[in-house]
Amino acid sequence: FLTFLTKMTVPESSTHATEELYHTHLLRLQANELLSESVLNLCNHTGELENEVRWADDVRIYLETVKDVIANMKACTLTPDLAIIGSGSSENKGKQEEEIKAEDKKTSSWIHLQSDKALKHLEGKQKWEFPFGGGHSLKIAPIHAYAAGGVGLTTTSANGNVIPSIDFGIFIPTSTNDNDSAASAGNDNNSTIGGKDYLNYRYFDKRNILALHIAKYLSQKKQRQKVGAVHIRHNLDGCDRKISIILTPPLDDVNETLKEPQKKKQKKKHKSEDESASTLKQTSRKSKKLRFRVRIIIGTCNRNKNGMHSWVPTARLFPDRSNNKMNNEAENNNAVSRGTTTYNSSLAIDHQYLEITNILNDTFHDAGKSFIESVALFKIWCLQRGFLRGHDTFSESSIGLFFCYLFRTKLISIRMDCIQIFTIAMKFLAEQNWLGSIVDDTNDDNDDPVGKDTIRFSHSQGYNELKYTDRNLRQKIGIVMPDNYMSEKDTIMNSRQHVSFTLNSNDKNSKDGKEGGKSLMQCFKNHTEGPVFLDPTMSVNYFYNLSPSFIEELQTEAKLALSKINCHSFTSNTRTFQDLFLEQT
Repeated sequence: FLTFLTKMTVPESSTHATEELYHTHLLRLQANELLSESVLNLCNHTGELENEVRWADDVRIYLETVKDVIANMKACTLTPDLAIIGSGSSENKGKQEEEIKAEDKKTSSWIHLQSDKALKHLEGKQKWEFPFGGGHSLKIAPIHAYAAGGVGLTTTSANGNVIPSIDFGIFIPTSTNDNDSAASAGNDNNSTIGGKDYLNYRYFDKRNILALHIAKYLSQKKQRQKVGAVHIRHNLDGCDRKISIILTPPLDDVNETLKEPQKKKQKKKHKSEDESASTLKQTSRKSKKLRFRVRIIIGTCNRNKNGMHSWVPTARLFPDRSNNKMNNEAENNNAVSRGTTTYNSSLAIDHQYLEITNILNDTFHDAGKSFIESVALFKIWCLQRGFLRGHDTFSESSIGLFFCYLFRTKLISIRMDCIQIFTIAMKFLAEQNWLGSIVDDTNDDNDDPVGKDTIRFSHSQGYNELKYTDRNLRQKIGIVMPDNYMSEKDTIMNSRQHVSFTLNSNDKNSKDGKEGGKSLMQCFKNHTEGPVFLDPTMSVNYFYNLSPSFIEELQTEAKLALSKINCHSFTSNTRTFQDLFLEQT
């Protein structure tokens, strides 16, 4: 009997399955341990999240304080002179502005002004001013991750050792009047934005001047104890056309240092008990750390609900339209100007901040905890490779929107865990034809007993195979975020931008004697070198700031991640978790 047992051999397939099962559970346990220390449970509503952080109420109180301070701002008239270094507010203009030369106004300024009207104003050729209706005319609300259940918020250790920031939106009311002079003179209910401000960087200069005016107001001495430190960042998610405001909330020990000179003027009689109690309070307050920062983002909103872009004509947001003709030499030669696709998307996305927040919030309520964990894993993976928070990289909102697309197209579901969702995201990034190049479907790993379309770490056989060739995803030149409870195809057909572009294209072809016309997606691809990921209205490209070189590097890293996850050898697979999420590549 013993000789019989020694001659028995275990089948190779069973050892292979046992080894794969071991690595499956090991990677899942390691990921769960990482997420327990990385996910930041923070939301704008109390009781919506489990295990909420202790300082969540401090965030809500601080945001309400900032909102009240901004609401007390008075109405005034703003000019490009506000951006000059050394100038005061528009209400108290001093003699320093007259002493500054016209040539130095362009260089010695807080922000870079690029519009035609701002340059003429600084040169003294034509005065340019626009009204600001005061703080009560602005719409202020939290946006992005904080307003969507904390999707994408991570702790400091999982955020590249950077204190997490909360996005706070300030939305400027727009005018529906097409007359350019009405918006400049303030004849339409003190609307700051309107008319033809979409041309030649006028809107970007207006929003930046208003952001600078708000930053100067918040940095006043009387607001420091409430607001804290105020800084200006000359980049917003990789876009150099826009600035943002960074607020650092005050700490208790900072407030105590401000009150110390007043205490010294009082009587010097102190009891020993009071001294011991004060020392205990100071030590407890000094141990308090900075937990968060607030990033103020300027956007636009409509007072009426006639449309998403009532102040910008629908045809002006087509990718082949040129809205910036300042440096266009073709205009002088009576030639056809090139489309400013990136400019148009950067202009239109400022009107989509609330819509982006609604998309993230709806997906969070439908997907639940696995959605938050998968976004956090992908964020950590991007931070380890420099694919986040920089020029020509992802932003936290774009990552969340990408996972919303996977969920709305039913590539992922609520029954999958975070490792499954992460693997599907890597496979989609690696195999999607983002740049329109030829896809090589050959596979050299013929010895692999598992098929090339297999997604590992699955709970059921129903999610084991994800064949993109059956869904024709590789032939797509771009993707569109499906509207809620709609398919991607139905969203395209019901889009107002798509219908108006098709009618416009058919009219042009009928005049020229041609048959048919190109679609809006084809027009986006013809005028965009990078990837195309459109919103439900098909007016904004979420990936407008990503270059082809970044996509190529991203696909290379995604293929390496898939090879590490699908590896079978014991020696190499033990470092899968370290190579994916811990060690810097």
